[in-house]
Amino acid sequence: MKLTLSSAILLLLAFTILLFLALGAAMAVMLRFAGKIPVRKRELTYQAVPLLTAAEHSFFCVLQQAVERRYLIFPKVRLADIICPISRLSRSGWQS
Repeated sequence: MKLTLSSAILLLLAFTILLFLALGAAMAVMLRFAGKIPVRKRELTYQAVPLLTAAEHSFFCVLQQAVERRYLIFPKVRLADIICPISRLSRSGWQS
């Protein structure tokens, strides 16, 4: 295989970029273990909450039967509708 000058330069450039990415990742890991990058200390515990009310679930089942296997129906929900924190945070605090 014969390398031209332009392909050799492109190969060298690609190698240099990969080297810098690897060095950057290694430095980030080292800084993390050295404690230089702050780690979020506060851990929240969450509790599962029902996705649908009994009436919504009943309607959902009837709707699924009505469309048979022609369509898939997915209720659109937020993560905040599925779980809520057990700790005492304000609503704006745990939704962010």
